[in-house]
Amino acid sequence: MLLAYLALALALGMLPARMFSGRGQLFVDGPQLRARFFMANPGEYRRRRRWWKSAAIWIEPVRGVLIGWLVARALMLENTELDRETYIALELGCYCMMLFIVFWQTCGRGREGQTLAPVLLIGGMLAGGFGLLIGLSATVLALLALFATQSIALGFTAMAVTTLASGLLLIGPGLILLTATALGVVPLAKSFLMRQPLVVAIRG
Repeated sequence: MLLAYLALALALGMLPARMFSGRGQLFVDGPQLRARFFMANPGEYRRRRRWWKSAAIWIEPVRGVLIGWLVARALMLENTELDRETYIALELGCYCMMLFIVFWQTCGRGREGQTLAPVLLIGGMLAGGFGLLIGLSATVLALLALFATQSIALGFTAMAVTTLASGLLLIGPGLILLTATALGVVPLAKSFLMRQPLVVAIRG
């Protein structure tokens, strides 16, 4: 069962986000994203497409919740059956897999010099793997920061800080909290190290 849970989590994480965005996908930065959400008319002779009609808006967080839940469930199954050293190695491997999934999802536009920002997927992974309250608070504050500052980077910073602060209260310091916080840092680190702008995929 352990391998089945982890294999399913990895399979879900490896699916490209473009599968759920539909045709006419756009990749926008912070100011463009805010403009797309709040402007009355996106362009001359173009009918505005409602953001909530995009399947990705609903599928991405659900996919993230499933990935996080599957990993957490796999670890619970083996909690009493393995010695401490083996279990720690398994736990480390599972968390590295989650970080790899996030990194993989940021690479969808790498050939064009952009880093995708899977905000909703990460929020779902936090909720499913580390606690509903942690995931919801981190996602809500990340989105609020993104729209308030028009900066995706500051949105991820808010997500990481919120995860760290709430995690200290709810789960305590340790490897689990470090991994949860790092999920929101991965896109920031890739963007910074590769000098690529962070962009969000939306329906055109």
